[in-house]
Amino acid sequence: MMFTLLALSLLLPRSVFPRAVAPAVPAADTKLAVVEAYFEDTDRRVVRNPVFNAGDTCYFSFHIAGFKQDAKQHLELEYTVQLLDPQGQPVVEDFTDKVEASLSPMDQNWTPKIDFQRVMPTFAPAGEYTLRVHVSDKLAKATADYQGTFKVRGETIVPGDKMSVQQFIFSDTENGRQKNDDVYHQGSTLWARFKLAGYKVDDKSYWVEQDLSILDADGKVLFTNPTSSEKNRLFYPPRVLSTSFNLDVSKGVKPGEYTLRLNIRDKIGNQEIVHEAKFHVEP
Repeated sequence: MMFTLLALSLLLPRSVFPRAVAPAVPAADTKLAVVEAYFEDTDRRVVRNPVFNAGDTCYFSFHIAGFKQDAKQHLELEYTVQLLDPQGQPVVEDFTDKVEASLSPMDQNWTPKIDFQRVMPTFAPAGEYTLRVHVSDKLAKATADYQGTFKVRGETIVPGDKMSVQQFIFSDTENGRQKNDDVYHQGSTLWARFKLAGYKVDDKSYWVEQDLSILDADGKVLFTNPTSSEKNRLFYPPRVLSTSFNLDVSKGVKPGEYTLRLNIRDKIGNQEIVHEAKFHVEP
């Protein structure tokens, strides 16, 4: 459930600034400003109304204009980029960096360009996200801000205060669609998946345990799977967990009705729930 942190690159000459190194963007406005700020696609083409899927990479770039230079044509800038989810929570750690350079008379129209990219978490909730840029000109003691928004198609379950199993389904394959019935034949494989919401996240940590049992029609426990546990501390922890598992329905399993029972424990929130789903075995 991790997301990939990609590089933030700065298209900025280091010492000698030939005109061809960076794009020329007019800097007639002497007020510090974030300009030419655009979201982009994978080919770095401008996207006006960006919509990403959870797991996609968000591409963004901007220029800084109106900065001050000292007598030696030296500039000193600092910038921070933030990426916030629909609830205003940071999706990644704030990125802060500096731009320090000495320009030549040929660079009078030059402005630094910043390229930013981050991969959205695969479990990112659906909604409108915010990207903020804050720039500080150390020589002019001035600041400038920019804010843009984009939409993400992602998780639609809204976690509540109590833990619950959501969207439980039986299937014939790991990623297949929901079965039209609850019947499995001897020698087949039972697949099931569900989403867990409402567990407590504290100090960016969560800890959930699960026991799985199979009962016959009389309520007798026939099979118990070893306890599975998921314990993590992440900068941006998931609020909904997706789980899938499978069971072999051997040819020796008697036809009849069975119950799949899940005992789930929220170790941080001190919650425990039981979820049951019935299925049938036929020859």
